Amino acid sequence: MLVASSAERSPASARRTAASSASFVARIRERTSRAGRPKGIPSARITSTIGDTPQQPATWKSWVQEPRLPQAWPERGAPRDLGDGTALAIAVRTVAFDPLEQILVREMRADLYRDGEVIQSEVHRLDHMIYFKNDILLMLRLAGFGEVEVFDGLTSEAPRPWETTRLMFVAHA
Repeated sequence: MLVASSAERSPASARRTAASSASFVARIRERTSRAGRPKGIPSARITSTIGDTPQQPATWKSWVQEPRLPQAWPERGAPRDLGDGTALAIAVRTVAFDPLEQILVREMRADLYRDGEVIQSEVHRLDHMIYFKNDILLMLRLAGFGEVEVFDGLTSEAPRPWETTRLMFVAHA
C-alpha cells in the first residue's frame, strides 16, 4: 500500500465522529491535567482549514456557490525520486462537499513510477469533518478549558475574515 486510506464513513458515522471529537478534546484535557500543566501553558493546539489555498481549493468558501464536483484529476506532475529507482507522484481532488453535514470528501491518487512508467496506482478516499471557529471554541470550553486564544495560523495576530486560511487555538486549563 502506497498511502494509508481513511475508512469510508456514512452520514451516521460522520455524526458519531463529530460526537467523538468532543470526547477527544475531553481526553486531551484529562491527560494534560494529569500531567500537571500549570494554568497559562498551552495544552491543546488544533488547526481548522477555513479558506481556499492553491494546495487545497474548495474548502468552506464552496458554500457561497455550489461547486461542480467531482473535480477532474489535476494534470500529472513530475514524480519525486524515492532513491531506489522509483518515483512517486501524489494528486488530490475534491469529489464531494456537503455543507449541511459539514463533510468534505477528497480522493488522493498515488502513482508509483519506474523508468518513467506508472507501475502501480492507488486511489484513497479522505473524509474531512469541517469545523468552524465557534465549533472548536465550544468543544474546548465543554472540555473544561478556560481561556482560549485564537490566532491567524502560526502568527500572533488575530484572524481576519476572508483572509485567514488557518486558525490556531491555544487553550489554557
